[in-house]
Amino acid sequence: MRPLYSLLYVVNRTALARQITRMRNEYAEQHPLEASYLLSHVHVVTYQKIEAMLSCNAILDYPYNIACYRGGYICLDEFHYVWHDSLFNPKTLLSYDFFTQATSATRFFMSASLTSDMISALENSLMENCRIGDYTSQCRSKGNLLFTSKVYKEINSITPDYSYLNLEAFSTIEELPELLKTTSGKTIVFVSSIKEGNKLISQLQESLPELKCDFLCSEYRNNTDMAETMSTIVNRDTFDCDILVTTTVIDNGINLRNNAIKNIVILTYNKVDLEQCLSRRRVDKDDEIINLFLCRRSVKNFTDLKQQYERIWRCYETMSCLSPFSCLQKYFEDHDNSRFYDKIGLYRSFPYGQVFQINHLSFEYLCYELQSINEIISRFSSEGKNAFLDIQRSWLSPAGTLLPYSDHTLASTTEQFISMLNDISNQEMASQELTNWLKKDDVKKCIRQLSPDKIYASKPVTKEHLKKLLETGDFGFTLKETPINPKKTVYTIIKS
Repeated sequence: MRPLYSLLYVVNRTALARQITRMRNEYAEQHPLEASYLLSHVHVVTYQKIEAMLSCNAILDYPYNIACYRGGYICLDEFHYVWHDSLFNPKTLLSYDFFTQATSATRFFMSASLTSDMISALENSLMENCRIGDYTSQCRSKGNLLFTSKVYKEINSITPDYSYLNLEAFSTIEELPELLKTTSGKTIVFVSSIKEGNKLISQLQESLPELKCDFLCSEYRNNTDMAETMSTIVNRDTFDCDILVTTTVIDNGINLRNNAIKNIVILTYNKVDLEQCLSRRRVDKDDEIINLFLCRRSVKNFTDLKQQYERIWRCYETMSCLSPFSCLQKYFEDHDNSRFYDKIGLYRSFPYGQVFQINHLSFEYLCYELQSINEIISRFSSEGKNAFLDIQRSWLSPAGTLLPYSDHTLASTTEQFISMLNDISNQEMASQELTNWLKKDDVKKCIRQLSPDKIYASKPVTKEHLKKLLETGDFGFTLKETPINPKKTVYTIIKS
């Protein structure tokens, strides 16, 4: 039998579901008179669990069927998930269709990361699916929360305040071990993929053997150490190691409340991930300062990402032009693109037959991402190597301003470069000798990072690059060219 005034709380991460369930249970223990009601009326579930049941055509009963919540409440937390995760989990369409269908329950669609296009699409779906009277035309977006119900209620906008951040910039992931040597307190590093995380954790363990560095990803259920780390996060709102490298497995909703966590490194590519990862560390004190390390990234990072997304786009165009039968046939026979088809739709088997169902949310999010990537690439062309750094700063800054940042990477690189210039200053070098010096890995790295112009990795560092850098930078050196004869010139680095 359906209990009255029940609450179904839906989230997008298993760890978050466990943390909220823990909070419910702790409250029940502290309030024994309400415990029975809470435990039988408040239910926490993940979108993915609902999707798993729907994808195998299971009949949903209480507490998972929204039809059981007449007069009750359904809280859809982190609802941006249905778009944001759709490119690697096409089953998000099942959640979207299920939770936007007609119901007399009061539904809360909550997220700090819904774009205006997402909100419009959601409102249109609710208007189409709900009976007259179930949805009010006055419903609207209010900052971090979209509220829909029979009764309209105004929700005050919440403007994030990131003034507690101390921004620090770096250029490549390889620089992180050296950077983190100078920090104090615990550090959490959010990486964009398991591959990136495995590479970084190896570098950290090699460079910082005195510190305990752990890795956490979606495979934690099959790894004892990872499972223990996840349990600590869920049950104690912290982690025990000095440096935790994690994928976005804990990017949504999870609370980290340990004041010893002083440093956050975010290696993601978009605003949603940046906001969600940053928000994991809860700031409870007005005078607390958190060091946020942001990576510049290079234009190549985004051109590579664009190529991946364009290939998914082409697969979508192919599938959208085919009949349902041809679409299914293509899915099974085109092995070269099978992993891309799995990003835009899902294979489903029904009693009446099999289908390949395209996820329109994947296409909508793909369009959004490609537009963002094209804008970022364009900014690199017009603004140079700091383009993405400035874009990230704009995401965190009040309108019309940019939060200041420290560039310890360039400072240390400058010191290293000056030291190398000192080592060869006042020495006459033939053209080939200077060229050989410019081919040294540490010299090339410094000049590429400090150069006012972008020097692509496929191009050599030349004498012209060095000359321009010394002329435009404040290094205290100049490059002197002395012709010996029409065919020979010697070069000397002179200290000003």
